[in-house]
Amino acid sequence: MSPIPSPRPAGDDVVVRVKAATDLVALVEAHVPLRRRGRHFEGLCPFHEERTPSFKVHPEEQFFKCFGCGKGGDCYSFIEEIERVSFREALELLAERAGIPLRSGPIGSSRDDRTGIREALRFALDRFRSNLASPRGREARAYLEGRGIAPASAEEFGLGYAAPGWDDLLGAARGKGLPPEALEAAGLVVRNEEGRLYDRFRDRLIFPILDGLERPVGFGGRVLRDAEGPKYLNSPESPLFGKGRLLYGLERARKFLSPTGGGGGRGGAGGAPEGKPLAVVEGYTDVLLPHQEGVRNVVATLGTALTPDHARLLRRYAETVVLVFDSDEAGARASERGVEVLLAEDLDVRVAVVPEGKDPCDFVRARGGAAFADLLAGAVDFFDHALARIEAREDLSTSPGRVRAADLLLGLVSRVSSPVRRGEYLKRIASRLLLAESDLGRRLGDLLERAPRPIARSGRPEPPPAEPPRGAQARAEEDSLHCCVQDPGAFAAVRALVAADDFMDPWNAEIFRAMAALEERGEEIEAGPLLLGLAGHPARSRVAGWLAAPPFDLGRLPEVLHGSLEYLRRARASREAERFAELFRRARIASDPVAEKGALEALHARLREAKTIGR
Repeated sequence: MSPIPSPRPAGDDVVVRVKAATDLVALVEAHVPLRRRGRHFEGLCPFHEERTPSFKVHPEEQFFKCFGCGKGGDCYSFIEEIERVSFREALELLAERAGIPLRSGPIGSSRDDRTGIREALRFALDRFRSNLASPRGREARAYLEGRGIAPASAEEFGLGYAAPGWDDLLGAARGKGLPPEALEAAGLVVRNEEGRLYDRFRDRLIFPILDGLERPVGFGGRVLRDAEGPKYLNSPESPLFGKGRLLYGLERARKFLSPTGGGGGRGGAGGAPEGKPLAVVEGYTDVLLPHQEGVRNVVATLGTALTPDHARLLRRYAETVVLVFDSDEAGARASERGVEVLLAEDLDVRVAVVPEGKDPCDFVRARGGAAFADLLAGAVDFFDHALARIEAREDLSTSPGRVRAADLLLGLVSRVSSPVRRGEYLKRIASRLLLAESDLGRRLGDLLERAPRPIARSGRPEPPPAEPPRGAQARAEEDSLHCCVQDPGAFAAVRALVAADDFMDPWNAEIFRAMAALEERGEEIEAGPLLLGLAGHPARSRVAGWLAAPPFDLGRLPEVLHGSLEYLRRARASREAERFAELFRRARIASDPVAEKGALEALHARLREAKTIGR
């Protein structure tokens, strides 16, 4: 159930004004791609994991609803949920976005005051940009010109310059009444051993780092000449900034990929866009130059390796990710580490290697945006890239060389979350290395079984997941799948009635997917291949339990299968009835008699189908 909304100030006209000034579709699209479906938009829910979109946004009524997890509400509810803030903080954020003033006077000085941190970051952004345009930004502008970055691109990405002094930003902030504590909480100033504050960024070209709502959350600074200290300096971790969960340029790239924003749209029913992949590079200028030349599906990490949070963020916007790295050994190793993280999110991972030892920025300057777009289009599947590197190191004409190569490739394939794709890669390894697929399958199963459990936020491995509680529908699901283990021919009847997303029990859904994967590969639904397909997933123990238990009496098997399928049919009809009832209510609100009539007829049909459920 959705949490109880925070109390809202009664009679406050500004609440109504801010809501009226907020476009809910644009607000939501800062976090998840949406596709128009008639009078509403839909996409994957940002509040829970799903593969089929059940998240709806209704622009006329300005409300959202997820029919998967149940969350819903207006613009305030969305911000409270997605940003984990109070109603007051959501109001302040949306008012700022709409340009509606809420209050005057200095910001609070609490280190935990997000509003204060945001105002300090906005002030710093304006100060840095002003510095770049001023006479003292001459050297920074010359550096940009030397790198081929046009003034229009610098303006679009909000580039700036931090002056050389120890207290340029600090002094300017004091002049505006901004408390130093807010700048310190934002990571803009540093306190020395004597307790004195000084500017973190000094004499550096500044790259603002924005969140999905295009608000500054941190900065990256680059030195302009050889000097002491690191070449690049990022903001420290703060309540708003984390290198492991942000990608530079994503707030612009997502507009290019958005189905409603004119970019590469998705041909299916919502979710991550098809067509254009997202390319991941290593540096700020490696994003700027491609964008400047019209290749706008490019983002960068912030000087850190790809993390699971990065992978989940990329998964919201694309199904294919291209890792772009230099052609040296360090770049190759970085690509291999990134591949493993992305595969775990079931992304289609490709690798593009920039030739001649160039980085993407230099490549675009020398060859142009079209050549870089061709480089991305020609990116190879991660498997082919890994195989080419292994072939360069191992002698595949010998048995030991093929075994070592197989272990390296299986280590990568074990990261793939989809059983279907794992099976395809297994066939390719067997074919290329002239090894038995059955032996490779057993080895892969061992790797999956020994895979470490995810690390919880506490820093300790998460305990094995408990088996989900099973109600009447879960038992019907389990009976139908148990029948398929005894009689593989029964799976056709199950698959004709339900899809994986129809299962209420997540373990049963995973067992169904593993069975479907076997069928798609033309294999029998037998115990060995099924258990291999479930390796690493706790649902494997459920199937093992079926195999250990006495089987259904063969004479009763058709009866058990029919009874469970009948229950699942009626349960699905009941869920569809709820959906059509909601559509009918919305059609009445919108005064749409055609939609109202269609939804009502469909509702009556589903109610007739579901009326005997539970008897």
